[in-house]
Amino acid sequence: MLSKLAILTIALFIATAAVGAVGITFYYSYRSTLLTLTQQRPIGSLMSRVSFLEYKIYDASTGGTYFAALRTYYNHTAIIELSNSTGHIIGYVEFGYNSTNITWIYLDIDGLKQNASGSNISSYITPLLTSAAISYNPFTGATSLSGFPGLGPLLGLSYFSNYYNINWRELLNGQQSATDASVGYVFTPVSFNGKNYRGVDITIAPQTSFLGTSGAYSVSASLINLNGVPVATQMVVSTGGANYISMTLINITTT
Repeated sequence: MLSKLAILTIALFIATAAVGAVGITFYYSYRSTLLTLTQQRPIGSLMSRVSFLEYKIYDASTGGTYFAALRTYYNHTAIIELSNSTGHIIGYVEFGYNSTNITWIYLDIDGLKQNASGSNISSYITPLLTSAAISYNPFTGATSLSGFPGLGPLLGLSYFSNYYNINWRELLNGQQSATDASVGYVFTPVSFNGKNYRGVDITIAPQTSFLGTSGAYSVSASLINLNGVPVATQMVVSTGGANYISMTLINITTT
């Protein structure tokens, strides 16, 4: 027969193994959420999975609060309406896309109307993908940031990951990833519409070489995976101090 000491040792070993198994399961269940950023899903594929998305924008530079509502259509077009805090629609952005790229953009906001396609579309791509429009004064070195009715909760983190050369898979595997930013992430439950999801809080800060330039974005976000669609429930984009915008996801319909 086994001695009491041997039985106790075996019991402790089983308990330790069980705790370890739970820890590994926890890690990999949350890890899969962050790995959605590495899939580089083409925009056509992503847009086909989302029929509606609504989020709130707070613009710290003006103190204004706005609401953006995205609707997608079967002919590879989408529209994002921008409303003020009273619910009055103050403008919209409409765009078309193929499987991999945005092909044209038309915007009508506060009386400004612009039709962009071909070579003149590039200046609108970053605001559309990130919901953040940045302007830079080369004479004073000052930057200003304003909210834009874009795809920030859906594509903002992917854009900034590419912008700063962040390889999330390498980071998760404990490898040194060549990057132009300092990156932090914490696996944590993220609440959205009264339900907790396996999520991850992410912080991205530019390296010194970016500071003082027109491209020094800092980003913080809470990411979840909804039916295979990575979406940020909260995201803040900043260029320093009180110059920031924040986005809060209100609703999303995936297919």
